Amino acid sequence: AWIGVAYRRDGTTSTGVDDIHLAREIYRDAYGLELPGEPIDWLQRYKKIPVDEARPEALLRPGDILFKVTLSYRPREVSIYLGADAVVVSAPVKGVVVEPVPRKLSDKYYLVARRPSPLVRGR
Repeated sequence: AWIGVAYRRDGTTSTGVDDIHLAREIYRDAYGLELPGEPIDWLQRYKKIPVDEARPEALLRPGDILFKVTLSYRPREVSIYLGADAVVVSAPVKGVVVEPVPRKLSDKYYLVARRPSPLVRGR
């Protein structure tokens, strides 16, 4: 239902949504879980999942939250792993799309993953 929706900073509806609110909506709809706080809180709160730059999908499970973070550990983009080497993300210009898991990003950003608690126990 979200694929093709335009990106809108601080957007929360089907007329425009940002990456943070998209993640919250997906978690609410798919897992019945609220993601409180901001992405920096999610980085601290949820289980760390190792990410291998060569094969980032190796240890990921559907529902894991992926973050592009700066060297100072500030999240810049949030996406949800879908499985089969794909993520859903809302990004400027593209809007909500499914795309491959990012590989080596740049010297300024790297990829980290977290798994909220309902996904730790199951799936």
